[in-house]
Amino acid sequence: MVNSRLASLGLTPGVQVNMTQNFGRGPLIVTVRGTRVALGRGEAAKIIVERGSHE
Repeated sequence: MVNSRLASLGLTPGVQVNMTQNFGRGPLIVTVRGTRVALGRGEAAKIIVERGSHE
């Protein structure tokens, strides 16, 4: 269920994701494919990320 929601938001393997807002509480705001997306902390915990180099 969560996997299909994340995929529908554009969060698929290999896509670049930038952290836009993380206040330590509440939702995380990330930018993916040019769109800002709000993720609940439970959803965000299911995402595996690899830190990339800044271009």
